Amino acid sequence: MKRRPIAHTSPDGCVEPLEDHLRQTSELCGEFADSFGSRSAGLVLGAAHDAGKCSEGFQRRLQGGPRIKHAAQGALELQRIVPDDKGPWATLLSYGAVGHHAGLPDGGGRNAQPGHGTLVGQLKEAEAWDRGGDPDHDWSGFRDLEASRTLNRLEAPAIAETEWRGGAEGGAEMRFALQMWGRMMASCLIDADRLCTERFHRGFPREAFEPLPVLKERLEGYLGAFWPPRGQGMALRLNEARCRTLDDALRASCRAPGVYTLTVPCGGAKTLAYTRFALAHAVAHGMGRVVVAAPTVAVADQVGGVLAEALGEGNVLVHHSGTDPKKRLKLASENWDAPVVVTSQVRLGQTLFDASPGGLRRLHALAKAVIVVDETQGLPLAQERPLGHGLAELVARYGSTLVFASATQSTVVGAVAEALPEGGCEEIAVSADRDYRGLSRVSWEIVPGELSDAEVAGRVAGEPQVLCVVDTRRRALDVARAAGEGAVPLTTLTCPRDRARAMGAMARSLAAGEPCRVVATSLVEAGCDLDFPKVLRAMAGIDSLVQAAGRCNRNGSRDPGDSVVTVFMPEGGVKGPADACLRAEAARMILALGRTPEGCLDTYFKNLSILCDKDDVDGAWRALSSWLGVESVPYRSVSERFAMIHDDPWTVVVYPGEVSGELARISAGTADRRDMRALRKVSVTLERKEGKRMVARGVVEEVSEGLGVLRDPERYDPVWGLDVWGCGREP
Repeated sequence: MKRRPIAHTSPDGCVEPLEDHLRQTSELCGEFADSFGSRSAGLVLGAAHDAGKCSEGFQRRLQGGPRIKHAAQGALELQRIVPDDKGPWATLLSYGAVGHHAGLPDGGGRNAQPGHGTLVGQLKEAEAWDRGGDPDHDWSGFRDLEASRTLNRLEAPAIAETEWRGGAEGGAEMRFALQMWGRMMASCLIDADRLCTERFHRGFPREAFEPLPVLKERLEGYLGAFWPPRGQGMALRLNEARCRTLDDALRASCRAPGVYTLTVPCGGAKTLAYTRFALAHAVAHGMGRVVVAAPTVAVADQVGGVLAEALGEGNVLVHHSGTDPKKRLKLASENWDAPVVVTSQVRLGQTLFDASPGGLRRLHALAKAVIVVDETQGLPLAQERPLGHGLAELVARYGSTLVFASATQSTVVGAVAEALPEGGCEEIAVSADRDYRGLSRVSWEIVPGELSDAEVAGRVAGEPQVLCVVDTRRRALDVARAAGEGAVPLTTLTCPRDRARAMGAMARSLAAGEPCRVVATSLVEAGCDLDFPKVLRAMAGIDSLVQAAGRCNRNGSRDPGDSVVTVFMPEGGVKGPADACLRAEAARMILALGRTPEGCLDTYFKNLSILCDKDDVDGAWRALSSWLGVESVPYRSVSERFAMIHDDPWTVVVYPGEVSGELARISAGTADRRDMRALRKVSVTLERKEGKRMVARGVVEEVSEGLGVLRDPERYDPVWGLDVWGCGREP
């Protein structure tokens, strides 16, 4: 076309030349891909991705005309200019070019029909446009731009130096590696494109954070309060053990990148130990960030709070399934560019296999990163094979380090080690086995039969300080009410800000010897520094029982005989997800043999691994590693099949008056990441059916897909949480 093509226009009349956008995206995409030896591929992909915007049809679209496709044209330019003897790289890059707005498609194979949503179908459609001479789809002006001359500079990426054999795509491991590289490149493109677009529309530069060496030194200053260890008797021995664990973490940080375990009992300074290792390791090896994956959304919020206190809130990003926009707000999706990211294990797992632009955007942040899987037992065993290979790939070819941190390591650790060429992993806390031997802080009571909610409430009411952990949020509320005055619930029905305040008040009451009766869900079992003299725990997996015990006599200040953890079966059995029920049944059978939870973890995980049904997710693994021809990678199908959770979370803002500006921008479709972060602190995450039910009752107003605001303030209490069931609050 004769006139200078435009990439974007803004409401105030500013325009961005396409040449500028392509150049900036190319440079940034190349910068991101450079972390795993693919800089030239990033430059090429960024230069080609918006070639279709040169068409007359798209230029009219910028002036308010009808929508027009523009993604497949860049993919076709890659296919044409990059010769076939360069290997599969051009085709793999084409997935990212086609999917930078709609997400990665399936390849479709060579026989896919034109116009079909697969990669090959879209390429054939673009070829037909090119032959037809339709000016609306004529992007030939791209070939006059400087960006087009970048395309013939593609070099084989680092992955090809030792792995690529040419011709056929090799064995299962190589096919898995190739599809992962295609994903990584798409991630680099999507993030670069979004950042450049954000900079044009909002004028925002890339976010500035303090460098990792500064955060490392800040943490060292924060940890200075641990030395010398204080206390008497068991409390002193426990604090000495914690300090040795922290010292082990610092010593281990200079070792080579790879796979590590950090195995210490609950209350063993695990969070600070893995943070010390991760920051020092990242600095020593020139890595970009630390990513911590917690077992649940609630624990991610708690861990994020601990790290923000130690490192500064502006350097720690908390991001999980409860904070993602469902509406198509492309500038609001997180890209994990902070130096320390705290997420959920669900979000980490789905990031490895997601085909959507929002999910893909984060993936490249896992290259050259220290990835900590906190409370490893939270990883679903049914997904251990694809998860194991995905995490191992980050170590083998993307320069990352994995740390599995838990008192109760699961078989997923072995699955990762087996997927690595050299296998194996190293323990960080080499002193822990010796230090904690003989430091049992609790005694166990296994209640025969079942206990009704009324009986459980009676036990709670009979203790001045007690923690009771039950299987569902509703049961937690019911038992707390039945326990009478002074008993309070702790569930995810409260927003993160109120939950943090409540736990702070609990910690102060416990330290002062004041009454403190808490009925909680499993959110209290990790990342929560509370020390109760007595704990009641509804039957659950052995790992969960041990984690609950970590809240009993946590600091070793009481006699183990007076620190009792009581395990009981709720009346009617355990409720909740199928995985939780399976874990509870496996635990019940083992405990029926008279064994204590701490002594049968290995047997429990082995039995549980056998019981889990892995067929569905293994199908995802087979699809990722058995495709024939690089034009047949099933990205979209695998994304739809692999799911860490099958429910679509629904978010309710419980203090809408505090975030009115952010909500207005969400309604207008102009929200960004900063807006979503502000909402997270004052929101409650529900199941989709719960959110929809509250909308139907008029209690919540839906302002965006999957997001609502509370219109009846009487339905939220900062202690009892959001009244989802209409059953009232504290009597």
